[in-house]
Amino acid sequence: MMGFRFVDHTADVAMELTASSPAELLVEAVRGFCALTCGQAGGPPATDTVDVMVPGEDGEQRLVHLLNDLIYRLETRQELWCDAEVVSQEAGGGVTLRLKGTTCLPQGWMIETSVKAATYHGLEVVDRGSQVRAVVVLDT
Repeated sequence: MMGFRFVDHTADVAMELTASSPAELLVEAVRGFCALTCGQAGGPPATDTVDVMVPGEDGEQRLVHLLNDLIYRLETRQELWCDAEVVSQEAGGGVTLRLKGTTCLPQGWMIETSVKAATYHGLEVVDRGSQVRAVVVLDT
């Protein structure tokens, strides 16, 4: 099973991600972030795309960087990205994603859960070859 789910955590929200590769784990992080912020309604219709480079020396850095970038874009620009695809992977570890979503939240659109930051608390990206897994704690 690939995807994301929310798991019990003593504080904040923990999101468990699974994917077939480290780059695809980032795609699942985008989907999970959207599901958390929008709840059962899901995100607004995807009308825009943007390519973003996700830097980092390892999977943990890339995951936290991506989630914090999504938070920044939502809070400061009203951009909500709910899906993604891998465009390229750099030799140094960086990944370019094509984010899909909206660059302007529709009037009246409500955010169900506001996320302040992605944390490194207990974060470890585990690559078992056919499956990559991580649990990331989000400060809400």
